[in-house]
Amino acid sequence: MNVELSIIIVNYNTFDLTIQCIASVVKETNEIDYEIIVVDNASTEKPIDEIKNGYPGIQLIKNSTNVGFGIANNMGMQVAKGNYILLLNSDTIIIDQGIAKAYQYIKQHPNLDVLTCKQLNEERKPFIPFTFYFKSNSILSYLINNPIQQLIKSKLSNSKPTELNKNSFVKSLSGAFMLLKKEVFTTTKGFDPDFFIYYEETEWCMRINKNYKQYYLNDISFIHLHGKSAPRLLMQKQMHLSQGLFWYKSGYFNYFIFLLITYLIYLPSWVLLAVIAIKPSSRNHFFKYVKIYVDLSSCFIFEILKYNNKYSRRLTSLKLKELN
Repeated sequence: MNVELSIIIVNYNTFDLTIQCIASVVKETNEIDYEIIVVDNASTEKPIDEIKNGYPGIQLIKNSTNVGFGIANNMGMQVAKGNYILLLNSDTIIIDQGIAKAYQYIKQHPNLDVLTCKQLNEERKPFIPFTFYFKSNSILSYLINNPIQQLIKSKLSNSKPTELNKNSFVKSLSGAFMLLKKEVFTTTKGFDPDFFIYYEETEWCMRINKNYKQYYLNDISFIHLHGKSAPRLLMQKQMHLSQGLFWYKSGYFNYFIFLLITYLIYLPSWVLLAVIAIKPSSRNHFFKYVKIYVDLSSCFIFEILKYNNKYSRRLTSLKLKELN
């Protein structure tokens, strides 16, 4: 079979979600010669080989440890046979021939190199804000979006975040559905393996933008069961750790300013908000961020700075000890 498209799904203790995702791919993807590659990150939930009971044609890569989202996707892309690759989260559901339509669109528009589609929640409503796709990734934006400013903005505005409702060239994409020419992976080397999870797609998009075009296709949708594939609180802490690594990767000066903003503005802001909060639930919410920043201070100051900020310079990806 001449494979046109390689679909890569990373699984880590999301067996049922992965099966649901694969079932939707098979049901909704016709008239394309595609392969499905599942990369399992040492799941303990149930034997991953059982995935072949219903889908024997799947290529299965089994890792002996949890290597993280980016590295696992890179492993899938390295063995992909198709000239096009689709990275697909395990907690997604394909609807309305979404993959086939997106594939045909990118094939018919050779000026596009990477493509994503509209994300819908379980109620089939869009939930990704307009600003996500146009993140400037500037340190100034980090300063402006401090906790107090965000709180004031949320109190003054009763409207929901504006959705991107037209086809557009964009600066940032979600790794939940990321369709790309294999050439993009070959030349950029994919996700930086220094990231364990979170911000790896932001960093990759930043490198992709230098030579390639990224596009948002509003006409095609898929369902993303957002947050169903990871424990929430622990992942929030890991997200902030990866955020620090992202700013380090974006430049030494940016990282220095990131540290100043985090500990001279963000941390005091969370403390102030926690002290003046009336509701216990709000107070606990704000103190949660205080604890996160305090706990991560040694990682920001010592662990991240152990290695230089170029692509793939760490001995292992940066992750919390609780995830080891």
